[in-house]
Amino acid sequence: MLPIEYHILPPVKKTVGRCAAGARYVLWGCAVLALAELVLLPLRMPLAGILCGMVSGFLFALGVALVAVLVAWCHSVLLAGRGVVVTRWLVRIGAGLAPLLPLCWGYTLLSGGLLLYRQAELPLILGVIMLGAAVVNIPRMAAAPWQLQVRVVALPLLLLLIYCTDVPGLLVFCAVFKLLAAWVAAAPLRLLADFAPRIISMPETE
Repeated sequence: MLPIEYHILPPVKKTVGRCAAGARYVLWGCAVLALAELVLLPLRMPLAGILCGMVSGFLFALGVALVAVLVAWCHSVLLAGRGVVVTRWLVRIGAGLAPLLPLCWGYTLLSGGLLLYRQAELPLILGVIMLGAAVVNIPRMAAAPWQLQVRVVALPLLLLLIYCTDVPGLLVFCAVFKLLAAWVAAAPLRLLADFAPRIISMPETE
């Protein structure tokens, strides 16, 4: 069994930094394409608009998956006492489920069928896990600026709002929430991309 310190092995830290940088671009791409869909559809360019919407949906799935994995790493490495034990295990479960999200999305797009039963609920499950972990562990983030704490809590909430508004009649709200999510996530992900490779130790488990 791997020791818990595998989180701070150099290859792991480098991968986390790259994932954080990649997630930032993925979320911005998701937001820009969602806005492009809103612009193209009224201009009588339905195929281009639908394509932008589909790619935006895939990037949303990929972004949620990347954020879920990063949350699990941050929970164990950055929170005081490695966070609350219950949420620590929940975010690890979420990280294990995360790769299924873009995989299922791509499979359904190509085949028209479902890879998993009720796979559409995966973003909801991951969003609830991340939001719950963020709220419960606010006292463990005392060392972080309050603005960063607000962004950490707001991001999973916005991801849930995107999931709930991703229906034809609410595309405007969905695009707005995607834009807000990209903006809210930009600073934490940029900091994580820079800071993760420099971590040299982990907090003691309480």
